[in-house]
Amino acid sequence: MSNQPLELSIYDSRTSLRSVRARRVAVEVGDDGACWFCGCSITHYAGLREKTARFAAPICCLCHLCQHLERPEIEREAVVIWLPEFTQGALNALVRKIHLTLAAHDKPLGPDRRALHGRQPLLAAASAYAALDERSAAAKERIGTASPRELAEALSLLSAGSYARRTKLLGGARLLPLGRFFVDGRDVYPQMLKSVEATTKFVSPMEV
Repeated sequence: MSNQPLELSIYDSRTSLRSVRARRVAVEVGDDGACWFCGCSITHYAGLREKTARFAAPICCLCHLCQHLERPEIEREAVVIWLPEFTQGALNALVRKIHLTLAAHDKPLGPDRRALHGRQPLLAAASAYAALDERSAAAKERIGTASPRELAEALSLLSAGSYARRTKLLGGARLLPLGRFFVDGRDVYPQMLKSVEATTKFVSPMEV
């Protein structure tokens, strides 16, 4: 089954229909250890499965961020960028490959320009991450902000009808994960990433 569309969302009562649809599809495809939205391998930190269970579909932490812009640490976990060339799911899959490459070379998991002095494949991963991060300026120009928190607040003010059309209204706005995922105030993403069974070889955007 192909990956499902991933929308930038906040959790509130207006998303209840989505959980019903997700439950029906999950029953059909089962939990095979791959994220429903990006296809990446899933590593559940203690409690994460329970916190995402209301969607009843397998989901990785990067795609979880996109569905929960209201998260208390979201400003440290992600930034809004303008990238109409990629779906959100494809972007998350690419970023996961970048994170694996950075981790394999003991580099910070965020878009740190110091990694640009490395060699292939580190240089390719770091360069791609830096280019993605630069798209935050375009997001500010297009939708007025690169802040996930500000975007969450704007979404919370939409009518139910407008919220249902949020993907069309947001256009090419995407969420760029910054290599952090906080649970109870602690960044657990490096620990989760270590247990992901995937190659550390960098994959170019054309291969995702």
